[in-house]
Amino acid sequence: MHQEAGRDRPPHPSSRRSGGGAAGGVRKAGKRASRILYVRNLPFDVAEDAQQMYAIFGAHGVVRQIRAGMASVAQTRGTAYVVYESARDARRAVEKLSGFNVADRYLVLSLMNYDDEYAQRRGQPRTQPE
Repeated sequence: MHQEAGRDRPPHPSSRRSGGGAAGGVRKAGKRASRILYVRNLPFDVAEDAQQMYAIFGAHGVVRQIRAGMASVAQTRGTAYVVYESARDARRAVEKLSGFNVADRYLVLSLMNYDDEYAQRRGQPRTQPE
C-alpha cells in the first residue's frame, strides 16, 4: 500500500502494470458491440420513404438515424445504415428482421463491427466480409 500524508490507501489502478498489455500497462479494449446495421435488398421506393423505414426498424428498438445508400441523387441503391440507440436493439432487429419480406423482397441485415464503424466515420473504405 502507498502511504500519503499518514494514510494507508490502495494504489491507483493506473499505477498497476500488467504483463501482455499495451505500453504503460494499459490494456486494449475488447471488441465493442455494434449499434449499426447494414441493410441490403430494400425495395427502392421503401428506402426513399423515411417514415416507412422508421416504422419498420423502429418496431424493434429506438432508432437514432437511418441513411439510405444512394446510387444517384434521384435513386437509392436498396441499401441503408440503421443506427440504433443500443447494441441490444440492433441485435434484436437483426434477429427479427433478417429475411423479413418487404414489398416482395427479403431483407438482408448484418451488424457492422467496430472497425467498420470507425472506418466509416473517418471516410475510409470499409472492409469487405469474407
